[in-house]
Amino acid sequence: MKSIWDLDGTKYPKLTENKNFDILIVGGGLTGISLCYYFKDTKYKVGLIEQNSLLKSTTLKTTGKLTYLQKDLLTKIKTIYNKDIAKKYLSSQINAINYIIEIINKENIKCDLEENESYLFTTNKNNTNKIIKEFNLYKEFGIDAKLLNKLPIDIKINSCFKVPNTYVFHPLKYGYGLLNSINKNNNIEIYKNTRMIDFKKYNEYYEVNLNSNYKIKCKFLIIANSYPSFIFPYLFPIKTKIEKECVIVEKTNNNLKFNAINIDKNIISIRFYKDYMIRVYDSNKLSLKEINKSITYKDGNSYKFSNYDVITLDSLPIIGKIDNNMFLATGYNTWGMTNSNIAAKTISDLILYNKSEYENLFRSNREFSLNKSLNFFKFNLSTIYNLLLSKISLRDKSTIKYINGEKYGVYIDKFKKEHIVKLTCPHMKCGLFFNTKEKTWDCPCHGSRFSIDGDIVRGPSTSCIKKL
Repeated sequence: MKSIWDLDGTKYPKLTENKNFDILIVGGGLTGISLCYYFKDTKYKVGLIEQNSLLKSTTLKTTGKLTYLQKDLLTKIKTIYNKDIAKKYLSSQINAINYIIEIINKENIKCDLEENESYLFTTNKNNTNKIIKEFNLYKEFGIDAKLLNKLPIDIKINSCFKVPNTYVFHPLKYGYGLLNSINKNNNIEIYKNTRMIDFKKYNEYYEVNLNSNYKIKCKFLIIANSYPSFIFPYLFPIKTKIEKECVIVEKTNNNLKFNAINIDKNIISIRFYKDYMIRVYDSNKLSLKEINKSITYKDGNSYKFSNYDVITLDSLPIIGKIDNNMFLATGYNTWGMTNSNIAAKTISDLILYNKSEYENLFRSNREFSLNKSLNFFKFNLSTIYNLLLSKISLRDKSTIKYINGEKYGVYIDKFKKEHIVKLTCPHMKCGLFFNTKEKTWDCPCHGSRFSIDGDIVRGPSTSCIKKL
């Protein structure tokens, strides 16, 4: 897979000794790096570890929108909770955009920032009422929204509206700009190819075990790696699901100064970057069918890539304290550019000042409402289905081998060499399926991916799969 954002970044070492930090951040995407930025001028000694390379996972596969117009999330949040919660979420997204713009200006980050308008639309007349409901909420909340009947691009629609003061940018240029600012501070250490396996909790600190057999001791532990690796209090896999988005980037003659997304089942999401149009053309719950969807690099004038997003039961991110001095940031519901910043701001405020404007909004142990409870079983059917099917599904028998009663997967490379791995994901024991497009073993339940030799390509699993 190749992303249009792919850049060679700042080089960081692998951790090769035991370390002590005041704060340890697990995850080297925009959330983790933004946390480092907010801690860079404080008294704390901060460490960040990333299991692969910085900014090369979810951040690399985003569309790079900075917008508070996020499909019909406000209507969903209002339905599940109330109007005040929906307005508070909107406030958090607007603030996140303002924080990011402030950082870009202060640090003089050259990240192709461009202001434009955001459109929400439908191509299905049955969804017109949903557009009107969402539009009315934005108007009620003081946003200068305008109801329209067409887009700036030739797509036949039934209804749409637009809002001002939104942006697009180059997410990796922004991330590397943050890193350049962070690198000037001696209180922050960053390591790549360093994976957290598990941790032990003591009275005054956490002890984190790494894949290299080294340990890190810290007072504050922040998990910021998209999908949490462990089952924490108040956070269970049944509160989240994984969606997979496919993105295509193609040359275009016009750079139209807008971005847009629809609310229909067949997603259309559009933005422009220089002489390219970036378009999300498919978004579905993670499933066996999705694993082998064609997402490979196409040619010199076009890119195709995919991304995994964590979707929460109630459409709100999960951000904040989960246990004593342990914090979590996940469940951004495909809106990671704004939520990565507001997560970093919220958690850093909680550690630095023991309070945050959005502490209660995003807390992991927020109560179940009636509407959440009614939606609960439907929400989790796909994960349960994938778990069961991954154990019983018929497969291409040439890729299966039974050894001492255990099931192993076999991949035969172009040199006729066999690569044999155990077909069980260490995370939640789902069966693995071979991704023929990207030559990885993928978990259809929570999105873990492994190389043909069993090494972790993507979490939430913190352990490699057994290689024969």
